[in-house]
Amino acid sequence: MLKTEKDIRRFTRVVTDGPVQFYDGNGALSRATLSDVSYGGLRMTLGRYIKPQTLVQVPVSLGEKQLSFPARVAWCTPDGDNRYFQVGLKADHGGKYTMAILSSWVLEAVQATAKPCGCNTYAPECLEASIG
Repeated sequence: MLKTEKDIRRFTRVVTDGPVQFYDGNGALSRATLSDVSYGGLRMTLGRYIKPQTLVQVPVSLGEKQLSFPARVAWCTPDGDNRYFQVGLKADHGGKYTMAILSSWVLEAVQATAKPCGCNTYAPECLEASIG
């Protein structure tokens, strides 16, 4: 079957799991669980609905620096029992630190999951297990 443009992603997603914080459209700090990350944005699980197109700010500590990047809610869908929501954030690459932050998260995710065979390299066959 041929993939349509809608099926093809610009950036490969890397599965990860960890806490993430963001400031929502009202400026309130919210917490979520990161599900995957790519150079284009991230997917997270959140305990409430957040309206698509909402502009959010994601603060991050990189070493001793406190940085943040802007992102827009691309979609928000409930899970099976409507207790949690999957939220897709599209990174705003106009942000000064957006690519640096996402690059560090992608690298961390790959390093944490890319060695199922026990080797010390990131060979393509080893990466397949961690890339979704």
